[in-house]
Amino acid sequence: FNIPYDRLEVLIHPQSVIHSIVEYVDGSQMAQAGPTDMRLAIAYALSYPERWPLLPDPDGPGPGLDDFAPLELARLPFGEWRGHLTFEEPDHDTFRALRLAVEAGRAGGTAPTILTSANEEAVDLFLAGAIGFADITRLVERALAVLPAPPLTSLNQALETAGEARRLVNSLAKNLRR
Repeated sequence: FNIPYDRLEVLIHPQSVIHSIVEYVDGSQMAQAGPTDMRLAIAYALSYPERWPLLPDPDGPGPGLDDFAPLELARLPFGEWRGHLTFEEPDHDTFRALRLAVEAGRAGGTAPTILTSANEEAVDLFLAGAIGFADITRLVERALAVLPAPPLTSLNQALETAGEARRLVNSLAKNLRR
């Protein structure tokens, strides 16, 4: 959105209902809220600037998804948070990956591709039991330090960079195998 990084703020929102908030010049804020379902964000990314119908058609077969439910604020099923939304500032020492994401965004070029691909590969390795949870961030950090991040000029370059990041993470992970 061409917004400088020093104007972006990250908040931890345990309920995962508010996905973004935009503050306007008059100080008012508009929040984008939705169900805790990544299919919403993915569908919007694929359909932008349109919006695909995701909600089931109440009249029968239609373009929506049969298992997609709208957000019902009055029925938030969050135990102790029922009816309440909470926000807190992140602990940057605990959430080291957040720092890496901001650094990759500021660096630009292929750095965000490296970050995303290295993270996806490291998470896959963790889920397969090949590495520990804390190794995810270490591997992403190493991939960002090792791979060059020249300006991004094409989709092919992004795909090649993604492959390099994945191969590097797998190579580095062999030294971490339990």
